[in-house]
Amino acid sequence: TITEIELDVRGKRAETLQDIWLAIYWDGQEEPGVFAPVGALFGSALRSGDYGGPVFGRQGDRMYLRYPMPFMYGAEIRLINTSDQKVDYAYNLTWRDGAASDRYFHARYNEATTKAGEPYTVARIFGQGHYVGTV
Repeated sequence: TITEIELDVRGKRAETLQDIWLAIYWDGQEEPGVFAPVGALFGSALRSGDYGGPVFGRQGDRMYLRYPMPFMYGAEIRLINTSDQKVDYAYNLTWRDGAASDRYFHARYNEATTKAGEPYTVARIFGQGHYVGTV
């Protein structure tokens, strides 16, 4: 189980963090279970400056994500820079041995413009698991 991902993207503004995407592939999956800009996933798109909480936060350029992320036999983690700027970063990954699980952590980024008076479906999810939230 991955217990924490720390990412240090040096000197980048919140707008730049939306151009750096995190993709995590669990156990050889062809589609990533996690696919989102780091700014949104780590909560940095919400506010500037330092903030902290039990599952995500930011201190200077260092961001952390502490959702438990179990897997059976492997995880492939990719950072994808979609900007035209060079990005310097460092990372730290914390994980622990334990019972393997095929109940994966999933995160997706969606963006839409809502219309006044019309309902907007945030998520349509089937299967077992827990819905944690929407930013």
